[in-house]
Amino acid sequence: MFCEGNLVAWGTKKHPHTDTSTAQAEYTTIHHALREISFVRAFYTHIFDVMNPAIIYEDNSSALSIANGTETSFSRFLLTKYFAVRQAVMAGEIEVRKVATANQLANIMTKALEKTKFLFIRDFILESLSLSSPV
Repeated sequence: MFCEGNLVAWGTKKHPHTDTSTAQAEYTTIHHALREISFVRAFYTHIFDVMNPAIIYEDNSSALSIANGTETSFSRFLLTKYFAVRQAVMAGEIEVRKVATANQLANIMTKALEKTKFLFIRDFILESLSLSSPV
């Protein structure tokens, strides 16, 4: 998670259950990210008055549609607690945006990438971090 261009949190977690589709797995992951974002937001707003919506980049079109309020045949199988994501989107706390799978920065930590893709993502992250550093 980046806050004002700075990496403040990163994590990975094995789901305690078996998801029946990639959409469910991705949407569940958005929910876990929302929980982390909520904590950081609460902390950040005690220090500063304003905070822009957090942006979550998602490469799964079905999970993106569900998060942004589109009903699908799959969404009826989601547990009610996961609809906090939809509420956060509607309240303007987060934005869930589409990112191409090839450009998903999380892939560097979660997938075996070919060398050129690994180097591309690594260089992009390092360049982003150097642009945001005050030195």
